[in-house]
Amino acid sequence: MTMHIVGLPSFYPTAWLPQNGAFFQSHFQALRRSGLTVGVVYCEGRPLRQLLAPAQRARYRFQTALRDEDGLPTLRRFGWDTLANSPLGGRIWVELIVRTVGLYLRTVGRPDLLHAHQATWGGYAACQA
Repeated sequence: MTMHIVGLPSFYPTAWLPQNGAFFQSHFQALRRSGLTVGVVYCEGRPLRQLLAPAQRARYRFQTALRDEDGLPTLRRFGWDTLANSPLGGRIWVELIVRTVGLYLRTVGRPDLLHAHQATWGGYAACQA
């Protein structure tokens, strides 16, 4: 049985920012290629300037989606960047990550290791989870 690692990146590629945290994604892919079982948990905040688009409002209301993203089971929670760069926004993000890790545990299974990327806020979220 291989070690199961779940990555908790502070930022990660999205449809509108595909290079955002691409180095985290590359790191997770390298771990997977080395024979480890690797998953990702990420809270994806949509920029507020897109809040006016009705189709986007309905799509980004803290739903979750578990998808295979190039061999990595990735559980994303979708929301809005309301307070993204503030201490309160960071704490909200951490709480959402902790809840999403709980969902990952229930749907995919318990990992052997939570692997945080960037101490603020990924490291703090890993400590809380």
